[in-house]
Amino acid sequence: MAAWSTVGFAIVLVGLAVLFTILRRRGGADPTHDGYRATTVTRVAKVTRAVAFLFVAVSTVGAASEVAANSFSPMVRVTLPVREFWPATPAGVELYNQHAQVVGGGFTQAVVSVHGLDLATRIWLTAGTLLQCAVGVIVGLLIADLCLGVLNKTLFRPGLIRGIRRIAVTVLAGGIAWQLCHLVGGNLAARQVLGASGQDIGLPTAGFAWDINFWPIGAAMVLFVLAAAFRHGGMVPKDAAGRTGG
Repeated sequence: MAAWSTVGFAIVLVGLAVLFTILRRRGGADPTHDGYRATTVTRVAKVTRAVAFLFVAVSTVGAASEVAANSFSPMVRVTLPVREFWPATPAGVELYNQHAQVVGGGFTQAVVSVHGLDLATRIWLTAGTLLQCAVGVIVGLLIADLCLGVLNKTLFRPGLIRGIRRIAVTVLAGGIAWQLCHLVGGNLAARQVLGASGQDIGLPTAGFAWDINFWPIGAAMVLFVLAAAFRHGGMVPKDAAGRTGG
């Protein structure tokens, strides 16, 4: 996703964290609890829910624009993996005001606009974009549903807890899958763009990237823990009511 999408998602998560911090300090979701500021919680929940829906809408529009570009535009923006490369200074050329020199290393990828990619590469890149958008939209809708549960005082309902578990699986599978799609698309694009190049003529050669980030595993674990916490939170009032009734 674009940088603005990441920022928007971070804002939503911050709002949700503030909301649950308030709930925790006020003793839960019971508006009759001493010191509970229902107005503050309601405002935070409404704002966070609105931002979550805005995030979902903007992410969907952005993804649709990128999918259209990958499918129909003659030029496609793509990250090409390359073997470690740093351009050498031609013999006889002196660089003025140079106070330091590169003695090792180089870049291993390049973000470029490419013309003439084949259909298979475009399909892989488009699939990665769609999966990335789907994961973001699902998480955004979950946050909106959590806020609605706070507003309606149904935060610990069983249906929501089951939904969080399913979304955890979706984030895990979708987060890994979209990275694989982008990696395959980038590798194919690198072969098409740099297939005839080489460092012997001063150009980088195509590399092979399989560097997958495993943050979806951590995110899924957090969601599973959240579902377990909500399940426990829903059981506490029942236990208290049972002891009171007894």
